[in-house]
Amino acid sequence: MPDPSIVGKDAVMFSYDSLPDPKDFASLRESYSDAHLICYYNERSVAGYHSIAVLLKQHDIKFLRPGIGIESLVDTLTVWFSDSLIQAKPMIGVFAAIPGAGATSIAALIAKQLDAVMLGLNVFNPGWTKSSMTLDEIRIRLAQKNFSFQDLKKAVEVSGLTYLPGNTDPLISMDYTEDEIEYLIDTVLKEKTVVGDFGAIPHSAAWAVGLQRSAIRIMVAHPSQELQLQKLMQLSEDLGVEPKHWFLVGNKLRSDDLPIQTLASSLGMQTLPFLGLTHRETDSSFFLTISKKEQELLSRTVSLFE
Repeated sequence: MPDPSIVGKDAVMFSYDSLPDPKDFASLRESYSDAHLICYYNERSVAGYHSIAVLLKQHDIKFLRPGIGIESLVDTLTVWFSDSLIQAKPMIGVFAAIPGAGATSIAALIAKQLDAVMLGLNVFNPGWTKSSMTLDEIRIRLAQKNFSFQDLKKAVEVSGLTYLPGNTDPLISMDYTEDEIEYLIDTVLKEKTVVGDFGAIPHSAAWAVGLQRSAIRIMVAHPSQELQLQKLMQLSEDLGVEPKHWFLVGNKLRSDDLPIQTLASSLGMQTLPFLGLTHRETDSSFFLTISKKEQELLSRTVSLFE
């Protein structure tokens, strides 16, 4: 990298692998405080690249995807510096370290903020107390590829959010195929941003699809679940998605808990401005009541996904 005094307010383009490990984007931005930093991500993996793009965006570093062509590169730079870039919205996958860790609650808050459709792909608990269209009720239609976005009109509508709950019958949780889950996701993605609640059953087809297809992967956990997190990150890495492509969000946090940033760092995971929710008394609301500070951090985080 050139000396910051030489760069000044100009633009600097660099490759992701040119930076030493561990990548310290905060220090890089501090050193080049006035420059336009552009990172070309030249690593290819099944994990994709959106998690790295979000991480860079937190530090006001522009991102170029791997394999970008010359014409697209020129077009992108032109739009960037005319301040009118429009990017497609990715699918957000929310997972949990253990059942009950809070993936559904966190997914609902994110989906509402994004004006997205929330899919209950935890294939275990609908997370909803009212009878309505659920995942198992449309199973045959998914297998027959006879499901449309308009069919979601029969799903739950709460505060403007469309939510397809998971199974009411847990006995068929393991019966889904990856093809059925992918068909559902692709059908909805054609019309709307998707937030998938993929829950905590890593041997389900939905979890596997969520791991591979989510552009942003969020793991919800409490610091006491570190052992489970270690096992899940090892499984994820075995399936081709390294921990650096995961964002850790805490739930039911207390003041004396291990900081989420510390836990994430020890596991090789990333964090977001929204670190998680503090412990609260039982709240049966679909959308948890959050503090003004938590809402501000949530809004800041979601803006990174847009």
